[in-house]
Amino acid sequence: RDDAHGGDSNGDGGGTTPDNGNWAHVRIMNTGAATIEYCQFWYGGFRHPGEHQMLWIDNAAAQITVRNCEFHRAYSRALRYSVNTYGIDAAIIENVFANCNDGILIDGNALATATVLNNTMSSCGGTAIYIDGNGSTEVTVSNNTMTACSGTAIHVDDAASSSLIIDNTIQNSGTAIEIQGCSPLIQDNTLTSNSGYPFRQVGQAYPSYSGNVLTGNALKVISVQGTITANTTWQNVQGLNMPFLVTGDISVNNGVTLTIQPGVVVKFQYTSDGYQTRRMLVYGTLAAEGTSGSPIVFTSERDDAHGGDSNGDGGGTTPNNGNWAHIRIMNTGAATIEYCQFWYGGYRHPGEH
Repeated sequence: RDDAHGGDSNGDGGGTTPDNGNWAHVRIMNTGAATIEYCQFWYGGFRHPGEHQMLWIDNAAAQITVRNCEFHRAYSRALRYSVNTYGIDAAIIENVFANCNDGILIDGNALATATVLNNTMSSCGGTAIYIDGNGSTEVTVSNNTMTACSGTAIHVDDAASSSLIIDNTIQNSGTAIEIQGCSPLIQDNTLTSNSGYPFRQVGQAYPSYSGNVLTGNALKVISVQGTITANTTWQNVQGLNMPFLVTGDISVNNGVTLTIQPGVVVKFQYTSDGYQTRRMLVYGTLAAEGTSGSPIVFTSERDDAHGGDSNGDGGGTTPNNGNWAHIRIMNTGAATIEYCQFWYGGYRHPGEH
Protein backbone atom coordinates (compact mmCIF):
# COMPACT_ATOMS: atom_id res chain seq x y z
CA ARG A 1 0.00 0.00 0.00
CA ASP A 2 3.05 2.30 0.28
CA ASP A 3 3.16 3.90 -3.16
CA ALA A 4 5.87 6.37 -2.06
CA HIS A 5 8.46 3.58 -2.05
CA GLY A 6 8.55 1.34 -5.12
CA GLY A 7 5.34 2.60 -6.71
CA ASP A 8 1.80 1.20 -6.81
CA SER A 9 2.62 -2.40 -5.90
CA ASN A 10 -0.98 -3.56 -5.33
CA GLY A 11 -2.27 -1.95 -8.52
CA ASP A 12 -5.12 -0.03 -6.94
CA GLY A 13 -4.14 3.38 -8.25
CA GLY A 14 -3.74 4.82 -4.79
CA GLY A 15 -7.08 3.48 -3.58
CA THR A 16 -5.48 2.26 -0.34
CA THR A 17 -3.01 3.99 1.96
CA PRO A 18 -0.39 2.43 4.24
CA ASP A 19 -0.76 2.42 8.00
CA ASN A 20 1.13 1.36 11.10
CA GLY A 21 1.14 -2.43 11.43
CA ASN A 22 0.43 -3.38 7.82
CA TRP A 23 3.03 -6.14 8.17
CA ALA A 24 4.81 -7.95 11.01
CA HIS A 25 8.58 -7.84 11.35
CA VAL A 26 12.06 -8.79 10.26
CA ARG A 27 13.21 -11.27 12.92
CA ILE A 28 16.80 -12.46 13.33
CA MET A 29 16.59 -15.81 15.14
CA ASN A 30 19.09 -17.49 17.48
CA THR A 31 20.90 -19.22 14.59
CA GLY A 32 20.78 -16.11 12.42
CA ALA A 33 23.16 -13.30 11.57
CA ALA A 34 22.71 -9.95 9.91
CA THR A 35 24.35 -6.73 8.79
CA ILE A 36 21.81 -3.92 9.07
CA GLU A 37 22.96 -0.51 7.82
CA TYR A 38 21.28 2.25 5.78
CA CYS A 39 17.91 0.50 5.82
CA GLN A 40 14.45 2.00 6.15
CA PHE A 41 11.56 0.30 7.92
CA TRP A 42 8.01 1.59 7.39
CA TYR A 43 4.49 0.63 8.56
CA GLY A 44 5.29 -2.71 10.22
CA GLY A 45 5.35 -4.25 13.67
CA PHE A 46 2.01 -6.04 14.12
CA ARG A 47 1.51 -9.77 14.63
CA HIS A 48 -0.37 -11.80 17.23
CA PRO A 49 0.30 -12.94 19.85
CA GLY A 50 2.29 -9.94 21.09
CA GLU A 51 5.02 -9.86 18.42
CA HIS A 52 4.71 -6.13 17.93
CA GLN A 53 8.19 -5.01 16.86
CA MET A 54 9.26 -4.06 13.34
CA LEU A 55 12.88 -5.21 13.60
CA TRP A 56 13.44 -8.02 16.12
CA ILE A 57 16.91 -9.30 16.94
CA ASP A 58 15.88 -12.35 18.94
CA ASN A 59 18.80 -13.91 20.81
CA ALA A 60 21.22 -13.87 17.89
CA ALA A 61 24.46 -15.76 18.47
CA ALA A 62 26.72 -12.86 17.40
CA GLN A 63 26.63 -9.11 17.82
CA ILE A 64 24.50 -7.19 15.35
CA THR A 65 24.95 -3.43 15.14
CA VAL A 66 22.03 -1.46 13.76
CA ARG A 67 23.48 1.70 12.21
CA ASN A 68 22.28 4.56 10.01
CA CYS A 69 18.78 3.15 9.61
CA GLU A 70 15.35 4.79 9.70
CA PHE A 71 12.23 3.50 11.44
CA HIS A 72 8.86 5.08 10.69
CA ARG A 73 5.28 4.42 11.73
CA ALA A 74 5.73 1.16 13.66
CA TYR A 75 2.53 -0.25 15.09
CA SER A 76 4.07 -0.53 18.54
CA ARG A 77 7.86 -0.89 18.87
CA ALA A 78 10.33 -0.06 16.14
CA LEU A 79 13.23 -2.23 17.35
CA ARG A 80 13.67 -4.97 19.94
CA TYR A 81 17.10 -6.44 20.71
CA SER A 82 16.89 -9.45 23.05
CA VAL A 83 19.96 -11.24 24.44
CA ASN A 84 19.17 -14.29 26.56
CA THR A 85 21.93 -16.83 25.87
CA TYR A 86 25.16 -15.72 24.30
CA GLY A 87 26.41 -12.78 26.38
CA ILE A 88 26.82 -10.41 23.47
CA ASP A 89 26.83 -6.63 23.07
CA ALA A 90 23.91 -4.67 21.65
CA ALA A 91 24.67 -1.50 19.69
CA ILE A 92 22.13 0.92 18.17
CA ILE A 93 23.97 3.81 16.53
CA GLU A 94 23.04 6.85 14.41
CA ASN A 95 19.49 5.85 13.51
CA VAL A 96 16.26 7.82 13.09
CA PHE A 97 13.00 6.81 14.81
CA ALA A 98 9.84 8.76 13.98
CA ASN A 99 6.16 8.30 14.77
CA CYS A 100 6.63 4.91 16.43
CA ASN A 101 4.76 4.24 19.64
CA ASP A 102 7.92 2.82 21.26
CA GLY A 103 11.40 3.24 19.88
CA ILE A 104 14.04 0.82 21.20
CA LEU A 105 13.81 -2.06 23.66
CA ILE A 106 17.05 -3.82 24.63
CA ASP A 107 16.65 -6.65 27.14
CA GLY A 108 17.85 -10.09 28.20
CA ASN A 109 19.55 -11.89 31.05
CA ALA A 110 22.73 -12.43 29.03
CA LEU A 111 23.10 -8.84 27.85
CA ALA A 112 26.76 -7.84 28.34
CA THR A 113 26.67 -4.24 27.12
CA ALA A 114 24.04 -1.99 25.59
CA THR A 115 25.12 1.08 23.62
CA VAL A 116 22.58 3.55 22.26
CA LEU A 117 24.47 6.38 20.59
CA ASN A 118 23.69 9.36 18.36
CA ASN A 119 20.10 8.43 17.52
CA THR A 120 17.33 10.91 16.70
CA MET A 121 13.86 10.11 18.00
CA SER A 122 10.61 12.01 17.59
CA SER A 123 6.92 11.54 18.32
CA CYS A 124 7.23 8.33 20.31
CA GLY A 125 4.05 7.93 22.34
CA GLY A 126 5.39 5.31 24.76
CA THR A 127 9.06 4.88 25.68
CA ALA A 128 11.75 6.06 23.28
CA ILE A 129 14.67 4.08 24.77
CA TYR A 130 14.05 1.20 27.20
CA ILE A 131 16.97 -0.90 28.45
CA ASP A 132 16.41 -3.78 30.87
CA GLY A 133 19.72 -5.31 31.94
CA ASN A 134 20.75 -8.12 34.27
CA GLY A 135 22.46 -6.21 37.06
CA SER A 136 25.90 -6.29 35.44
CA THR A 137 24.98 -4.94 32.00
CA GLU A 138 27.16 -1.97 31.06
CA VAL A 139 24.80 0.59 29.58
CA THR A 140 25.75 3.72 27.65
CA VAL A 141 23.02 6.04 26.40
CA SER A 142 24.76 9.05 24.88
CA ASN A 143 24.25 11.91 22.44
CA ASN A 144 20.70 10.98 21.51
CA THR A 145 18.06 13.61 20.72
CA MET A 146 14.45 12.98 21.71
CA THR A 147 11.68 15.41 20.72
CA ALA A 148 7.94 15.16 21.40
CA CYS A 149 8.16 11.73 23.00
CA SER A 150 5.08 12.01 25.17
CA GLY A 151 5.69 8.98 27.38
CA THR A 152 9.19 8.39 28.77
CA ALA A 153 12.32 9.36 26.84
CA ILE A 154 14.90 7.11 28.57
CA HIS A 155 14.24 4.18 30.91
CA VAL A 156 17.14 2.13 32.30
CA ASP A 157 16.53 -0.85 34.58
CA ASP A 158 18.96 -3.17 36.36
CA ALA A 159 22.18 -1.85 34.83
CA ALA A 160 25.71 -1.87 36.24
CA SER A 161 26.58 1.06 38.52
CA SER A 162 29.25 2.15 36.02
CA SER A 163 26.59 2.79 33.37
CA LEU A 164 26.32 6.22 31.73
CA ILE A 165 23.42 8.39 30.59
CA ILE A 166 25.26 11.40 29.22
CA ASP A 167 24.96 14.26 26.74
CA ASN A 168 21.41 13.52 25.63
CA THR A 169 18.91 16.20 24.59
CA ILE A 170 15.30 15.66 25.64
CA GLN A 171 12.74 18.30 24.74
CA ASN A 172 8.97 18.75 24.63
CA SER A 173 8.53 15.23 25.93
CA GLY A 174 6.97 13.53 28.97
CA THR A 175 9.16 12.02 31.70
CA ALA A 176 12.77 12.59 30.68
CA ILE A 177 14.94 10.00 32.49
CA GLU A 178 13.61 7.09 34.54
CA ILE A 179 15.91 4.79 36.50
CA GLN A 180 14.83 1.53 38.13
CA GLY A 181 16.87 -0.76 40.33
CA CYS A 182 20.28 0.70 39.48
CA SER A 183 22.54 3.71 40.02
CA PRO A 184 24.10 5.02 36.80
CA LEU A 185 25.76 8.39 36.22
CA ILE A 186 23.35 10.93 34.73
CA GLN A 187 25.50 13.74 33.40
CA ASP A 188 25.43 16.72 31.02
CA ASN A 189 21.95 16.04 29.67
CA THR A 190 19.80 18.93 28.47
CA LEU A 191 16.14 18.70 29.49
CA THR A 192 13.89 21.40 28.04
CA SER A 193 10.14 22.05 28.21
CA ASN A 194 9.13 18.54 29.21
CA SER A 195 5.69 17.95 30.72
CA GLY A 196 6.59 15.00 32.98
CA TYR A 197 9.19 14.35 35.65
CA PRO A 198 12.73 15.38 34.70
CA PHE A 199 14.07 12.50 36.79
CA ARG A 200 12.26 9.45 38.16
CA GLN A 201 13.73 6.87 40.55
CA VAL A 202 11.91 3.56 41.04
CA GLY A 203 12.83 1.08 43.76
CA GLN A 204 16.53 0.80 44.54
CA ALA A 205 17.59 3.60 42.23
CA TYR A 206 20.24 6.03 43.43
CA PRO A 207 21.88 7.64 40.39
CA SER A 208 24.60 10.26 40.50
CA TYR A 209 23.72 13.58 38.88
CA SER A 210 26.15 16.10 37.44
CA GLY A 211 26.06 18.96 34.96
CA ASN A 212 22.49 18.43 33.74
CA VAL A 213 20.74 21.54 32.41
CA LEU A 214 17.01 21.88 33.10
CA THR A 215 14.99 24.66 31.48
CA GLY A 216 11.27 25.26 31.28
CA ASN A 217 10.15 21.85 32.53
CA ALA A 218 6.63 21.72 33.98
CA LEU A 219 7.51 19.59 37.03
CA LYS A 220 10.54 20.54 39.08
CA VAL A 221 10.83 17.41 41.22
CA ILE A 222 12.52 14.02 41.40
CA SER A 223 9.83 11.34 41.41
CA VAL A 224 10.47 8.41 43.80
CA GLN A 225 8.57 5.23 44.57
CA GLY A 226 9.04 1.55 45.38
CA THR A 227 11.18 -0.50 47.76
CA ILE A 228 14.59 0.74 48.87
CA THR A 229 16.86 -2.29 49.31
CA ALA A 230 20.28 -0.70 49.89
CA ASN A 231 21.49 2.33 51.85
CA THR A 232 20.33 5.46 50.03
CA THR A 233 20.68 9.21 50.53
CA TRP A 234 18.26 11.87 49.34
CA GLN A 235 20.15 15.13 48.90
CA ASN A 236 19.97 18.47 47.15
CA VAL A 237 20.73 17.27 43.61
CA GLN A 238 23.08 19.66 41.76
CA GLY A 239 22.03 22.45 44.12
CA LEU A 240 18.74 22.76 42.21
CA ASN A 241 16.58 22.50 45.36
CA MET A 242 14.23 20.05 43.68
CA PRO A 243 11.94 18.23 46.09
CA PHE A 244 11.66 14.45 46.11
CA LEU A 245 8.05 13.63 45.20
CA VAL A 246 6.67 10.33 46.49
CA THR A 247 4.45 9.11 43.63
CA GLY A 248 3.85 5.62 45.04
CA ASP A 249 4.47 4.04 48.43
CA ILE A 250 8.09 4.06 49.63
CA SER A 251 9.24 1.07 51.68
CA VAL A 252 12.64 1.01 53.41
CA ASN A 253 13.69 -2.61 53.87
CA ASN A 254 14.86 -4.09 57.15
CA GLY A 255 18.62 -3.58 57.50
CA VAL A 256 18.63 -0.61 55.12
CA THR A 257 19.02 3.10 55.92
CA LEU A 258 17.39 5.97 54.07
CA THR A 259 19.23 9.20 54.90
CA ILE A 260 17.60 12.52 54.12
CA GLN A 261 19.96 15.46 54.23
CA PRO A 262 19.23 18.84 55.87
CA GLY A 263 17.17 21.25 53.78
CA VAL A 264 15.63 18.56 51.58
CA VAL A 265 11.89 18.80 50.88
CA VAL A 266 9.97 15.54 50.50
CA LYS A 267 6.54 15.90 48.96
CA PHE A 268 3.77 13.34 48.61
CA GLN A 269 1.61 13.13 45.50
CA TYR A 270 -2.04 13.99 46.07
CA THR A 271 -4.78 11.47 45.34
CA SER A 272 -8.44 11.72 46.27
CA ASP A 273 -8.60 7.96 46.90
CA GLY A 274 -8.26 7.62 50.68
CA TYR A 275 -7.06 4.03 50.33
CA GLN A 276 -4.13 5.10 48.14
CA THR A 277 -2.81 8.28 49.78
CA ARG A 278 0.98 8.21 49.58
CA ARG A 279 3.06 7.00 52.52
CA MET A 280 6.51 5.89 53.63
CA LEU A 281 6.91 2.57 55.48
CA VAL A 282 10.18 2.14 57.38
CA TYR A 283 11.15 -1.46 58.21
CA GLY A 284 14.82 -0.47 58.38
CA THR A 285 16.17 2.92 59.45
CA LEU A 286 15.17 6.47 58.62
CA ALA A 287 17.84 9.08 59.32
CA ALA A 288 16.11 12.45 58.98
CA GLU A 289 18.34 14.92 60.80
CA GLY A 290 17.78 18.48 59.73
CA THR A 291 19.20 21.54 61.41
CA SER A 292 17.60 24.63 62.90
CA GLY A 293 18.60 26.58 59.80
CA SER A 294 17.91 23.80 57.29
CA PRO A 295 14.97 21.71 58.42
CA ILE A 296 13.73 18.70 56.47
CA VAL A 297 10.16 19.24 55.25
CA PHE A 298 7.55 16.54 54.59
CA THR A 299 4.49 17.98 52.85
CA SER A 300 1.90 17.81 50.07
CA GLU A 301 2.79 18.27 46.41
CA ARG A 302 0.21 21.07 46.47
CA ASP A 303 2.28 23.03 49.00
CA ASP A 304 4.00 25.70 46.91
CA ALA A 305 5.39 27.41 50.03
CA HIS A 306 7.91 24.61 50.51
CA GLY A 307 9.89 23.55 47.46
CA GLY A 308 7.93 25.59 44.93
CA ASP A 309 5.18 24.66 42.47
CA SER A 310 5.82 20.92 42.26
CA ASN A 311 2.66 19.94 40.40
CA GLY A 312 3.06 22.61 37.75
CA ASP A 313 -0.39 24.16 38.12
CA GLY A 314 0.72 27.69 38.83
CA GLY A 315 -0.99 27.79 42.20
CA GLY A 316 -4.25 26.40 40.84
CA THR A 317 -4.52 24.00 43.78
CA THR A 318 -3.92 24.61 47.46
CA PRO A 319 -2.78 22.13 50.11
CA ASN A 320 -5.11 20.80 52.76
CA ASN A 321 -5.10 18.54 55.80
CA GLY A 322 -4.84 14.90 54.75
CA ASN A 323 -3.34 15.37 51.28
CA TRP A 324 -1.02 12.46 52.03
CA ALA A 325 -0.88 9.63 54.54
CA HIS A 326 2.09 9.23 56.88
CA ILE A 327 5.61 8.13 57.64
CA ARG A 328 5.27 4.89 59.59
CA ILE A 329 8.11 3.33 61.57
CA MET A 330 7.31 -0.39 61.67
CA ASN A 331 8.09 -2.89 64.42
CA THR A 332 11.49 -3.73 62.89
CA GLY A 333 12.24 -0.07 62.15
CA ALA A 334 14.29 2.66 63.76
CA ALA A 335 14.56 6.37 63.14
CA THR A 336 16.33 9.58 64.05
CA ILE A 337 13.96 12.49 63.39
CA GLU A 338 15.25 15.94 64.28
CA TYR A 339 14.49 19.42 62.98
CA CYS A 340 11.79 18.14 60.62
CA GLN A 341 8.52 19.76 59.61
CA PHE A 342 5.37 17.81 58.77
CA TRP A 343 2.57 19.51 56.81
CA TYR A 344 -0.85 18.51 55.41
CA GLY A 345 -0.67 14.73 55.96
CA GLY A 346 -2.31 12.11 58.18
CA TYR A 347 -5.12 10.60 56.10
CA ARG A 348 -5.43 7.02 54.86
CA HIS A 349 -8.17 4.39 55.03
CA PRO A 350 -8.94 2.29 56.90
CA GLY A 351 -8.37 4.33 60.05
CA GLU A 352 -4.69 5.19 59.59
CA HIS A 353 -5.17 8.87 60.37
